[in-house]
Amino acid sequence: HVSQLLPGSLDKLGGLDEVVRVYEERYDVVARDTSKTCDPAWPLSTRGKGLLVNLGEGTTGTRFLECVMERSSSLRGGHHIHTDQLSTPAASLALTDAYDYLSDSPLPYEVVPLLLSHPGKLTAGVLLTLRDPVDWVRSRVEHHGTKKCCKCCSVSTAPCGAKEWINASRPDYLTYYAKLSFVYKAW
Repeated sequence: HVSQLLPGSLDKLGGLDEVVRVYEERYDVVARDTSKTCDPAWPLSTRGKGLLVNLGEGTTGTRFLECVMERSSSLRGGHHIHTDQLSTPAASLALTDAYDYLSDSPLPYEVVPLLLSHPGKLTAGVLLTLRDPVDWVRSRVEHHGTKKCCKCCSVSTAPCGAKEWINASRPDYLTYYAKLSFVYKAW
C-alpha cells in the first residue's frame, strides 16, 4: 500500500475513502477501457536486454536517481527524454530503446504503451520515486511555475497518464492535485 511509503499523506488528503472517491470519479471508467485514452500501441521492442524505468513524477528525486545510476553503473541513462513529441509510436520506441535506464517526464504519461512494448524480460525493473503529494504539488508550483501564468507542470494520471495541468489559482489546488498525484502513485 503506497500510503505506508508516504506516512501521513493519506490523512492530509482526507483519508482512504476520499482518495478512493477521486479514483472512482476520475479513473475507474477509463481503467476499464484504456483504448479510448491510451496512446496508440508502440511496437514490440526487439532489444536484447531489459529496460530499467523509473515511473516517478518529476520532482520526486528523479535527477538524484539519475546521478546515482550514472555514477554507479555502465547503463546508458535517459533523463527527461521526450518520446511524447515524436510523430509515431515506432519513433517513441526507437528513442526509448536507445537507453538502458529511463526516468522522469514524460514516462509517467506513457506507462501503458511503454510497459506493453517491453513485456517480460524486456523490462529489467520498474522503480517509482515518491514524495509526499502535497509537498510535491507545492514544489512543482514554486520551482516550475512562471510569473506570467498560474498554470504549471502537470499531474500524471492513471491509467494512461493523461496530463492535467496544475492550476495554482484554484483555491484547493494543493489538495486537489495532490489527490491526483497520490492516485497515480497508488495505481
